[in-house]
Amino acid sequence: MLQLDFKDAASDHSASLGPAQTFKFSRSVVCDESRGHVLATYRSDQWEIEGSLYTGFQCSRPSRIYFEDSTGRRSYGCGPFAGIVVTRGALHIGHQLFAHYQNRTQLWHCYALSSDWPVMVLKATTAAEAYAAA
Repeated sequence: MLQLDFKDAASDHSASLGPAQTFKFSRSVVCDESRGHVLATYRSDQWEIEGSLYTGFQCSRPSRIYFEDSTGRRSYGCGPFAGIVVTRGALHIGHQLFAHYQNRTQLWHCYALSSDWPVMVLKATTAAEAYAAA
């Protein structure tokens, strides 16, 4: 199961979302895919959760990432990854910039795929898969 741990760089304020098997980042919102509920909204380089603002989040659980277009067609799965960090819309795997949310177009640009997508999906995987791929 995945958990997203949000932090505010200017304070000690934090929040967590999850656990969930899959988080779906659809344009400027993140949802627990199994429930379909909007959990957070991204605007002006910050995530809003229940009225509080956060500059980024991390997920230290093993996961895979894939992208979807507006018809639901999926990219191939990337990963598995031992963890991800997202700060101001920039998603890093270790020290490598993997994807970036573009406010102007409301699309995720994936550098590994050299393409833009309206949906990014973060899906739980096993620790053995993630560490074997590292």
